[in-house]
Amino acid sequence: MEFEMNKCPTMVSPGLTWRSKMPHGVDLEISHHPFSMRKVADIIIALERLRGHQNTLSSEVRDEDLLGMMLETVMEEKMVIRTGDDMDEEMSLRKCDCKNNREEIARTAGFEKGQVVECSLVDCDKKHWVLMAMELQAVRLQNGNDHRKVRLNLSSYRPPSSTQGARPVTLAIKGTQLYLSCSNSSGKPTLVLEEVTEDLTTISPGSDKLRFLFYRRDTGVDSSTLMSARYTGWYISTGVQDGVDRQSVDMCELPPRQRCTNFTVIN
Repeated sequence: MEFEMNKCPTMVSPGLTWRSKMPHGVDLEISHHPFSMRKVADIIIALERLRGHQNTLSSEVRDEDLLGMMLETVMEEKMVIRTGDDMDEEMSLRKCDCKNNREEIARTAGFEKGQVVECSLVDCDKKHWVLMAMELQAVRLQNGNDHRKVRLNLSSYRPPSSTQGARPVTLAIKGTQLYLSCSNSSGKPTLVLEEVTEDLTTISPGSDKLRFLFYRRDTGVDSSTLMSARYTGWYISTGVQDGVDRQSVDMCELPPRQRCTNFTVIN
């Protein structure tokens, strides 16, 4: 039986069909290795995108251009979903950074001198401070002896960080360069008078000048305590003893034993 060849349907290879649709200069190679459905879909999408670029492509397609278009096709978009926990963690990190910055500023900055007021101090036993032989004594003055009480220049300082209600101050005897300081020269913090010729406009937190600073904390209308900035927990105090009109002015720890740590500030 004879067949007319020109009447037989033409069997066209799928590869030839796709080649007719490819841009000029781009060839298609058929692989006989099995592909997953994902890879087949990627290839089809890539070919369709190539057809979409047909009007803009030149007659010669470079390898790097083809690679770029293929990568654009198979590139997956990644979506990052930020949860509330992630945002809380980020805020915590930011707060930590801010805290570290403040601490760094506090270490490098200093206490800046501000207002200076003249005053005198009276302890809870109505004794005034009196200068005797380069030492401060708390003395119960009789009438006509008010001129003996010490007048002080109380200088307030702006702290580099929060001091929780306490105000840094220095105390100097008016008309002199004698400043109260808290030093540990005898095995424990001791109150002494020092002649100061250096500038105390700025006191660094880590400097030796910190011995001149005291934290004033109000405990009443005109009553305050004075704690050493260098030795935390040590306060300026005066002795309290019945029948004794003169007591030393020195440092003590809380709770005080027969010592007064509250002073009335009289301007």
